[in-house]
Amino acid sequence: MAEENLDGGAVDPKNIIEVKLDDLSEDDWRELEQELEREKMEWMKQKLACYQTTRNGSVKKL
Repeated sequence: MAEENLDGGAVDPKNIIEVKLDDLSEDDWRELEQELEREKMEWMKQKLACYQTTRNGSVKKL
């Protein structure tokens, strides 16, 4: 189903051109890499929060 714009034009999802990594400029690629690295580090922190160190030094998943 087409979505109506405010100006009355229709947007057809079949007409949207997918962007490939090769289409990005070097600056956009660097920015994307930095964003992915930040997200990866946040994801890692969330995963590590599921673990704890016991008094004898072993690591256990909660």
